[in-house]
Amino acid sequence: MICSPSAVVSTLLSVGVTLASAVKRIHTGQIYGDSCNPLGTTRPPLSTERLRQRSATWLASVGNGPLGRILLRPKASTRSCPETLSPTLEDVELGIARTQPAYNGQSEAREIEALYLRTIGNAKDVIYVESQFLASHAVCDALAARLEQSGGPEVVIIVPLTAEGRLEEETMGTARVFIARRLRQSDGDNRLCLLYPTNASGTPIYVHAKIMIVDDRFLRVGSSNLNNRSMGLDTECDIAVEIRPGVRNEEVMRAAIRAARNDLLAEHLGVALNIVKDLYEAGRSPVQIIDLLARSNGRSLHHLPLPDLNPAEEQITASQFLDPEKPEAMLHKLLRLTS
Repeated sequence: MICSPSAVVSTLLSVGVTLASAVKRIHTGQIYGDSCNPLGTTRPPLSTERLRQRSATWLASVGNGPLGRILLRPKASTRSCPETLSPTLEDVELGIARTQPAYNGQSEAREIEALYLRTIGNAKDVIYVESQFLASHAVCDALAARLEQSGGPEVVIIVPLTAEGRLEEETMGTARVFIARRLRQSDGDNRLCLLYPTNASGTPIYVHAKIMIVDDRFLRVGSSNLNNRSMGLDTECDIAVEIRPGVRNEEVMRAAIRAARNDLLAEHLGVALNIVKDLYEAGRSPVQIIDLLARSNGRSLHHLPLPDLNPAEEQITASQFLDPEKPEAMLHKLLRLTS
């Protein structure tokens, strides 16, 4: 990292104080002050209850107004996929997993975290992941435990080379170094591939995908990242397919999930799908396929470099200051900054 410890701390403290000030204004019913009024007139403080009333009125007004409309249920169709695309799976049961923080009487849901941990724990051959972030301590513990097991699954994780922006790099980027270091220390059998992709000109591709494929029986896509916020603080929704033994068309659907993973690897490695497919059918594992086909130039996958963290970055990462698992954790830390 190129930022000095003092610069990192200064940046985070300034952000924290600003957020903490906003939190205090919300809790005291003062959502905005005179400086936020573009017309220059003085507004009285807006109470939390009054804010809820105005929000409800606004939502009701835009429901059928010029700013929005109520969406009707789409008509039943035998084909919902565009004609130019072929669906990966058809006629399968989908599971829905959510993250929902406890708030204002709303119960907490940590289904996404539970599903990650269960599928990682049940994996037999390979865990394939594409994610914008790699910062969840719970997921890291689960992956490290599998890597430490003799004969456990391979783990392939594809992430961007760097995060977007200085603050994100100092929070998500440093957390990723912390997690990646732990995973590589747990990998005694060379079953871990932690990678970033590049395009044909060698420019790193920013990965924004949220995909997980486990063996040839489990496929999930959705909004959740592998960070703490997605496990308990943010609102997330994933869908997943699990091909259980004995289901109708079991082998066809397992083949479709294998094809999806092979297709992603072929795209990242810049080769034709049949090359990856033939290597896999010849007994090569995904990690072995990557080792065989990865190139130093052009479109390919590269091992993720891990920069050294300075003491301030180590402390920020360990505190999970800007990547908490619950709303209360961030609130308490912010309020302590201005107390």
